[in-house]
Amino acid sequence: MSLQPFYTQVDLEADSRLNETWTDKEGDVTLPFEQRREKGKEKEYELVVKEKDGEQQVSGKFEVRVSFRWSAIWFLDYLSQDSEGVNEFYRMHFIRAHTIARVEIKQDSIQMAFLTQAG
Repeated sequence: MSLQPFYTQVDLEADSRLNETWTDKEGDVTLPFEQRREKGKEKEYELVVKEKDGEQQVSGKFEVRVSFRWSAIWFLDYLSQDSEGVNEFYRMHFIRAHTIARVEIKQDSIQMAFLTQAG
């Protein structure tokens, strides 16, 4: 986690493959990435992570940016915005700070692995 972003404006990229709604195998977690359309924000995404929590659904809202790419692997910068209820994904980002995840997008799947601090 960092209070500063893991990118500069020059580093940002966009890829239409990310601009979809992804779900886990069980259908309990939904990750709808939506590319922003405002001028100057085209390389940013809004993400509202939705999780089933028993009978109710909770969500957390994030700004997401493709901060850099290494070969076919992307690294996304997540910044939490707000939440409706408290979901597990949002609790990972309880402090409003930037987190980074390694992302691989394949034809019909996405894999994300959040980088953690070794202790």
